[in-house]
Amino acid sequence: MTATLSTRRLCDLVTESPRRAALFDRLGLDFCCHGQRTLGEACRDVARPLQSVLEAISSADAGGDGAVAVPATRAGNRSNWPTPPGWPTTSWPATTPTSDKRCPPS
Repeated sequence: MTATLSTRRLCDLVTESPRRAALFDRLGLDFCCHGQRTLGEACRDVARPLQSVLEAISSADAGGDGAVAVPATRAGNRSNWPTPPGWPTTSWPATTPTSDKRCPPS
């Protein structure tokens, strides 16, 4: 399992098991903009021991709390999340009062 996971791309690992996203975020592994890197490359880039990351993935896959250990302020309030490079930093306009109107039943 170790050799298999360490050579797989981060984006594929998160797609396979979305609960790994919170774990990778907590560990500083960028699976979004740098998701094409392998797990082994990403661990080297952030100076994380590969073995400890593999153990955390195993725990998260087994339903452990490692996958959900994201600070509540960041997990619950997306306004605190960083803006990806190249994305606009302004807010979207507020919805209009007519946006809640529904079509009559046919």
